[in-house]
Amino acid sequence: MQEATRQEPTQSVLWASLGQSHLGAKQYPEAIEALKRALALSPERASYHNLLGTAYLRRRQLDDAVGEFKTAAELNDKNPSDPRHNDNAAMYWFNAGATLTVQGKPDEANAAFDKAIAADPKKAEAYYQKGINLIGRAKIDKDGKMTAPKAPRKRFRSILS
Repeated sequence: MQEATRQEPTQSVLWASLGQSHLGAKQYPEAIEALKRALALSPERASYHNLLGTAYLRRRQLDDAVGEFKTAAELNDKNPSDPRHNDNAAMYWFNAGATLTVQGKPDEANAAFDKAIAADPKKAEAYYQKGINLIGRAKIDKDGKMTAPKAPRKRFRSILS
């Protein structure tokens, strides 16, 4: 891939492939650099932003990761004719929500999970992660009874059945 980018330096797909290769090899700084080059050539490619978000996540650059995942989702929303539009939107918003959860931002995370669920109402992982964040807010009364925040139980049960 490095040779291909030397021969065709204006091909964003080659830079993105190189970045993905570096991601697979756990060479995160190199992945970030290659993906930035891909995005400089094709800034509207949501999938490149998602890959860059993943590279940032692996480097523990969580704010940068969330930003890239949100950008991917927002760019994806501008292209509703793509046959994978809803699947991609759900994935990008889920990635943002998961990263926000790691950051200890459950309200922001749940807002992202809600967008993932809106894009794909059968995305069980988004319901699960949202539920985990909500359980974190559960209260225990003086009798030891737990009261969890209200959640869309009916919708959650419908995907389990």
